[in-house]
Amino acid sequence: MSMYESAEEQALAAAELLGAELEYDADDPNSWSLQLTIQPDNRQHRVFVFPIEETERSVVHMGEEPGFVCASAIVGPLNERVDLNFCLEAAAHMVFARVTIREIDGQETVMVEGNLPLMELNPAFLAALIEESALLADSFEERFFGIDED
Repeated sequence: MSMYESAEEQALAAAELLGAELEYDADDPNSWSLQLTIQPDNRQHRVFVFPIEETERSVVHMGEEPGFVCASAIVGPLNERVDLNFCLEAAAHMVFARVTIREIDGQETVMVEGNLPLMELNPAFLAALIEESALLADSFEERFFGIDED
């Protein structure tokens, strides 16, 4: 089984645990997303899930089954409304995810994301990473922007 097949199988099972449907990216069949409902307000937040290969630049090398599955949720553009101190304080309570800043379409963007190694991946851990990413990104988005930015 290839890295991509293994990751897809785990992502499908995680989506089922979360009561969400795994949606396939039309441009990249090895990239998926889930739209999660955030309770109690029934807000929606999309989390992108995709496998990434281990590279020579990776800090951790995973041996026999190299590679990771990444879950990534967009908060919004990095601007004066984003309280980075608050983000870093919240990060201290995260189990699977972290706060990052990535350039998307030429704009610095605040994200909540995390990686899990394929060799230890199971649907429950992936579902927890996806859910944590969605919940934190949604709460940051509401706090900083008051609206759905994605």
